[in-house]
Amino acid sequence: YWNASAGAHVVRGTIGDTYAANGWEWGFLGYPTSSERPVSNGGVVQDFQNGKIYWSPGNGAYAIHNAVLTEYQNTGWEWGILGFPTSEEQSLDNGIVQHFQGG
Repeated sequence: YWNASAGAHVVRGTIGDTYAANGWEWGFLGYPTSSERPVSNGGVVQDFQNGKIYWSPGNGAYAIHNAVLTEYQNTGWEWGILGFPTSEEQSLDNGIVQHFQGG
């Protein structure tokens, strides 16, 4: 992918599948702003204009954005108490929920 503000970045594999399931660049994530990079415990993350997709062994790849992403950052990303995501966001009557290894 390439766009003037985000640059050029490869999106592939399970992260690419999750990106596709969330509408590619037309979805809430927008264009990729980084390539995949390794994180703790064998996982990887890729940044997008409006969120991130995390992949970890045994959990798969899940998008995180908006207020959930802010709280994930506040709790230490994948190194914090939440660990890696284990689901996509799910709608509730008056909000959303997303599941992580630690909560």
